[in-house]
Amino acid sequence: MPTQLKKDEVLRLTQKISEAEAIYLTNYQGLSYGELSEIRSKVKEAGAEYSIIKNTLFRVALKEAGRPEAEFGGATAAIFAHSDPLLPLQSFAKIAKDRLKAAIAFGEFMIGDKLDRLVEMDSPEILKTKLVMQLASPMYGLARSLNWNIQRLVVAMDNVRVKKGGGK
Repeated sequence: MPTQLKKDEVLRLTQKISEAEAIYLTNYQGLSYGELSEIRSKVKEAGAEYSIIKNTLFRVALKEAGRPEAEFGGATAAIFAHSDPLLPLQSFAKIAKDRLKAAIAFGEFMIGDKLDRLVEMDSPEILKTKLVMQLASPMYGLARSLNWNIQRLVVAMDNVRVKKGGGK
């Protein structure tokens, strides 16, 4: 029979899971207090929360929140990404990439190669910037071409003026 404390924890985790854009599962075993503090602060700067979780209670909360089922074990901590789903992952990966276990993001459970590709992926802000630059590039090229033709016209007119004796 579950205790009230466990029921409250499942409710708290269910709420966190429902509010999160993405969830990243990590191994915290063997980390010192200083390392854990550094990870927490970097993840918090990225707009997420780093919490140590109980695996069984987390699985129950995942099911209640309607998220994909996840298989994992060992000492587990979760990163709950709230705004940008990739920035907290990338912040964590800079510190301890080898400690990533899995991700629950974009509607699926990811491990292995999928998780590695997710870590290497650009954040939405960077992707938007690249798109704007690609869309703007033809306009810059057109402006340069038009400007070049005008410059050539001005040089040609100046040469004609000099030949007619207008001088400088």
